[in-house]
Amino acid sequence: MTSARSAGPAWSYVVIAGSAHFQRFWGTGVTFDDANQISAATFINPTFSYDSSGQAFNVHYGTDPILSFHLGMAASFPLSAQRCLSASKLVEMAKQQFQEWCEAFNERINLKSPNVIIRMFAGDALAFARALSICTTTNSIDTGMFPSSWEAVPIRLDGGGYSGNQKNRAPIKFNIIDTSNLTDHLGLVNILVVTIPLLQKHPAATLFTNTLLSPSEVGGGFARRACSDITTLSLILGIIPVSYVSGFATQTNAHEIRDELDERPRQETISWKVAPIGGVLEPLQIGAEALGNILFNIYLQMFSDENISRVFGLKLKIGFVHYVRASFATLLALIKQRIRCDWTRAFHHMISLIERDKTLLTGSNHYQDLCCQLCIHGVGTVGAIMDQNYGNLECRIFRDWDHIPPVVCVVMKVPRKHLAELERFDPDTLGTPILHCEIENESHHNFFSAIQFFFGRAVPSYLDPRRLLAEEDSTLWDGTSPLIVSFYVPSWMLTIQTPGTQVRLSIRPGSTKTSKIYSVLGPYLHFFSASLLDQNHVQIAYERPGNPQELFKLRGPVSIKTSSPSQLVTMITGKEPVNATGLTGRVTFDDAGLQAAFRACSLADISVAQTSPFTMLVSIGQTHKKTILFPYPIDGSNPKTRIARASSYIEVDVRLRGSDFNGLLKNPFPVVYQNSVLTPWNVHHINLAKSPELDMSCLEWLPSHLSITLSEAEYVSKKNLPRLERGLISNVKCTIDEMFSTAYEFHNCQQVFTLRDSPDRGILIVLNCLRLDLASHTLVADACVERLEWSCSRPPPANCVPGGNFSPSWLSDAETGLILPPANSAARVSQMTRT
Repeated sequence: MTSARSAGPAWSYVVIAGSAHFQRFWGTGVTFDDANQISAATFINPTFSYDSSGQAFNVHYGTDPILSFHLGMAASFPLSAQRCLSASKLVEMAKQQFQEWCEAFNERINLKSPNVIIRMFAGDALAFARALSICTTTNSIDTGMFPSSWEAVPIRLDGGGYSGNQKNRAPIKFNIIDTSNLTDHLGLVNILVVTIPLLQKHPAATLFTNTLLSPSEVGGGFARRACSDITTLSLILGIIPVSYVSGFATQTNAHEIRDELDERPRQETISWKVAPIGGVLEPLQIGAEALGNILFNIYLQMFSDENISRVFGLKLKIGFVHYVRASFATLLALIKQRIRCDWTRAFHHMISLIERDKTLLTGSNHYQDLCCQLCIHGVGTVGAIMDQNYGNLECRIFRDWDHIPPVVCVVMKVPRKHLAELERFDPDTLGTPILHCEIENESHHNFFSAIQFFFGRAVPSYLDPRRLLAEEDSTLWDGTSPLIVSFYVPSWMLTIQTPGTQVRLSIRPGSTKTSKIYSVLGPYLHFFSASLLDQNHVQIAYERPGNPQELFKLRGPVSIKTSSPSQLVTMITGKEPVNATGLTGRVTFDDAGLQAAFRACSLADISVAQTSPFTMLVSIGQTHKKTILFPYPIDGSNPKTRIARASSYIEVDVRLRGSDFNGLLKNPFPVVYQNSVLTPWNVHHINLAKSPELDMSCLEWLPSHLSITLSEAEYVSKKNLPRLERGLISNVKCTIDEMFSTAYEFHNCQQVFTLRDSPDRGILIVLNCLRLDLASHTLVADACVERLEWSCSRPPPANCVPGGNFSPSWLSDAETGLILPPANSAARVSQMTRT
């Protein structure tokens, strides 16, 4: 798609010119088309010639300078030669927008109180997000997180504003987090784990993820990348994919999926939010065995690349491996903080399932790494990792240690000559090989994937030789210093010493493109090996070199405190114990007067009804009411109620509302009122004044754009079912489609419509114009909306035009005409609102 991806409904006008520009840019390095300008461009963009590994050309293969601009502006061009776009015209459009952005930014920063601060960070996105979380919990700018896997100095938030004692502290919680398409490179679960703690607990706070799905993944790819049932993952993490539960989205990527034969990936944007509830939700309660089953299923999905059926079925593809055992441990650490459960029991149930599993080919090889990471992150401890009597405590390695912690760090020095063979390979041929460390002897063979590297030396501290200092070589790959590799292992493993115990650095099988690497490194892809007792190449320390208290900071906050809330929501699992199917809401009556009324009332006086997509109302008579809040959309049409008069509580079982094109029940468009602000939950804000107005004579692309607003199922229902039998969201879409089509048919936006869903009420819509919603790749109606109420007490005007249920009507003379209510009624007009 190249730059056509940013053109939205105007993609067909941009695709050829955009492709030509992309080819020209990669051929010349500039956006000019003039030969003299191209030859005069001799100064290299420094961002193209320097990266974290040194001076080298390392630009992403998809880089396109105009891709980030609103090329959808082409949809507003008149039908003339301007619509036959050239590459130069696209560049001109991008430059004009950039100038406007610069002018707007300059205007903002020149205000008396601009309130604009830009902070920059160069490094790994996951590490930086975790560094912010650690700063929040420890109140320290020394985070213990490394900016990348190839650096020795941890992240220190010393750029100003992050110290806890500052008056105007830098933000560490955010209302918008945009992750671009990092999910493709880092994994969706990893992104959610590090960003959810940074998101404000407000219904308007939004986390955006963008994923490039291959054609084969469209439809189910999102769920597969979540490593779990979407509903279950949302419940245990406390965040909801909005369009998934709403049955619609207000932005579109439909222009990317027109051609079924096109094998290029399609972009899918998901916004994640907390439930739109004004009150405070208590942590979700989950049964220990159910949670253990859910976590084990996530474990299998995260490491499905190790699944025997995939490996021997030849379905394994070379590509990124997003998850290691440390990833799973950080996920569990987050879940432990956010739910209410008998964690110890759930944890040991999960471990028992993992220990018995035979589906992961290398599951047992990674088991000690898993146990180590679970201990490091405070998730739980397993077996011998805490048994100080296991092995030979008088061994040579720990001879001078007065205390042996459950986890220690192995530091290995790899001489530079052992990297020479790897450096000779062409990077495009080698790909991105994944490295891991191994410890092997006659009885054990274990893999460890959470590795840190740097070039230089690891030097024992003068104060304590069991702590190492990092002396990094700034010349990196261009120097001659050895590669220092560090990873954590359970201490007990090092007490079982044999002369044959080896520590190795290897390439993970299946992570490199070329088979030639096997002829160089051998069948097991080891490129360095040393004896565990080789003090010249192997050292044992408390923590990684140069990172004191790393283990303390990785451990994170403790789990939630147990209490007895007045409301409690519990997950229900179905026949498949790994997926949530319902929720049980319990409301306890603490007030003495309410308890008395509850015990005295008859069964007929107690009623339960759904009042919103996230709430159930419990009523006792006419005066006492309690609302049960749920963290996920529910279907309360057939609730099951349990009444405990002696214990003064009522429990209500409801089904979960999954992905459904019919949308949310009771209120498909929730609006939250909080802090004197109205916040729409699943419809985004738009600045109409800044949105380009469309010329109705230039919209020949509109019918094609409207034709893809319905899903396949909605299109079938529109064709075969009467209006009253279709879903609400489907009818709303069809009504919007008809209004836009009418405006296009008359080549005049100034139309007036009435919509009616009952005999005595409706709305009047006065359409002013159509505008481009550039960021969402679609269009929006600039209109005024009037609420109408009808009364049969007055005779109708003589020129009344009847309306119909959800059917738009219009007058030919729209500028002066007005659609009147149905016959035998009169309209009462309230304030007209522009939307």
